[in-house]
Amino acid sequence: MDTDVKPEVKSEVPEVKSEERRGEKRQRSPSPHFKREKYPPAQWTGREDEPEQDLTKVLLDCYNSDMNMVVDKDTQCKGSPFTEAGWGYVWSGTRATYGFDQGKVLFEVKLLECVDVSHLEDEPNPNVMRIGWSLDNTSMQLGEEVNSFGYGGTGKASVNCNFKNYGQAFTAGDVVGSYLDMSRNPALISYTLNGRDLGVAFEVRRETLQGAPLFPHILTKNINFECNFGDRMEGHYFPNPPRLADFKFGGDVPLACRKRGTPRPEKREDCEMLMMCGLPGCGKSTWADAYTKLHPEKKYNIIGTNFLIDKMKVMGLPRKRNYAGRWDVLIEKSTKCLNKVLSMGVSRRRNFILDQTNVYPSAQRRKMKGFVGFKRRAIVMVPSDEEFKRRVEKREKEEGKDVPESAVLEMKANFRLPEIGEIFDEVEFVELPKDEAEELVKVYNKEGVDAGYKPVQPNPKKFKSEHRGGGGYNNRGRGGSHGWGQDNWKPRGGGGGWNRDNRQSWGNNSRASYDNRDSRSWGGSGHHGGGNYGGGYSSGGGGGYNNRGGGHRGGGGGNWGSTGGNWGGGGGGRNSNWNRQGNYGGGGGGGRW
Repeated sequence: MDTDVKPEVKSEVPEVKSEERRGEKRQRSPSPHFKREKYPPAQWTGREDEPEQDLTKVLLDCYNSDMNMVVDKDTQCKGSPFTEAGWGYVWSGTRATYGFDQGKVLFEVKLLECVDVSHLEDEPNPNVMRIGWSLDNTSMQLGEEVNSFGYGGTGKASVNCNFKNYGQAFTAGDVVGSYLDMSRNPALISYTLNGRDLGVAFEVRRETLQGAPLFPHILTKNINFECNFGDRMEGHYFPNPPRLADFKFGGDVPLACRKRGTPRPEKREDCEMLMMCGLPGCGKSTWADAYTKLHPEKKYNIIGTNFLIDKMKVMGLPRKRNYAGRWDVLIEKSTKCLNKVLSMGVSRRRNFILDQTNVYPSAQRRKMKGFVGFKRRAIVMVPSDEEFKRRVEKREKEEGKDVPESAVLEMKANFRLPEIGEIFDEVEFVELPKDEAEELVKVYNKEGVDAGYKPVQPNPKKFKSEHRGGGGYNNRGRGGSHGWGQDNWKPRGGGGGWNRDNRQSWGNNSRASYDNRDSRSWGGSGHHGGGNYGGGYSSGGGGGYNNRGGGHRGGGGGNWGSTGGNWGGGGGGRNSNWNRQGNYGGGGGGGRW
């Protein structure tokens, strides 16, 4: 629950990501405490997830909100936070599209449902909400910084993480009214609960706002809600009490008397993805926090464990203090959440800072690949070795957290500096200059190798062209593609498609052909597996020429020029007729020459 205790100011938090933990000495398997989990790369499908908004109305702002907040695309007045798995620990916030710096304004929030999160552990208040007002340049953590004012469901009012008793507790089924009086100085913020006046919660000196408007703001943990900004057909949930009788809904305030919040970027090319790159504890999170505050107009979304854990407050205090001895559990929960945000981010028009170690070249490429069209920048954080050790020691003393030496040594062995090219448009060295950073990284590489950690060799399967498909005629994708052999490139069959390199061969899935052990084949789903003669030639991915599995006379194939490119794979045929759905196809998504 919220308390009167102000949490300590956070400092650098180590961020050893499960995706970048590679194991003990002489091994590539994960260590017992840092299990490596593999996640698919974020894929850009070419379709944005950005609903249109009526800019004449006061609505929940789909841009000015946390990534784990789902704003109903139809009404844009309902919100629901992510609640599955580790998300149940994470606060989720959103502001309205308009703020106010004059008049007497109100909005109402109805708590619709407390979501079942019985899977959570050590969560004293699993369903809770704060409602109030904040400046546009504050964080989504309502009530936890200056000029951010919230009333919480535990019966506390808070600003700048100072909590006081106010009103009473509220939960699902209740309606909270929030009233802002900007007609006077100090401005007053009051609340009602189911129509009952709870009195003044905050007095706000107008000069502290510096002329900026205050925006309706909701912060929730595992509670779905609906806002009433004045468009509810039935009007008020509860009428204004006598003291607040002359307040009006924000949606009823003339457009000229409202202030629009920061608009989202107009196009994908206006968005930025900044990838931090550096060892644990080197100062990445500190830099990301400072840079975000220096550029509030960008509204950077930080994707990192430090940021996420800061949104998992327990009793107003950082959750990390409550996980002594179980840091790996918290890291695992956080990493799974972060990978979901990363996969969502590719289809949103936002600015991001990826605050992870990102010292492995494979991680750099995999994570940035989906952000095609964004301005992609690498922020390299390599301080001098003496300064690095000082920062790590400071972090350990302040937070009691020590990243295992084995994890750091393996990162050192694999540390590669990013370069301008296909993945990055810019590479910025914010500590040591490039030449000095390169020399120090070479020292780190040697230190890691001398300690018994071999650099992890790249897996070429993860480095296929962005233009590949699932199959195709000599496609550099899955069907008839070139793939890695033991020591070099070798052609292979794939999910389907015709390969000109060995036309007499019918194929299986990427390793052996029907009548020899070469991988140059017509392609298909499997040698006698998905069907006789693989899954190419008159069928596709799941089936085969004579249907020995996967579908009637052919599984998931397609035509020569099916989905995704020329001579490609496709969705699949179910008939062996050459002129119907399953010709020369494969089980992939198509390809190109």
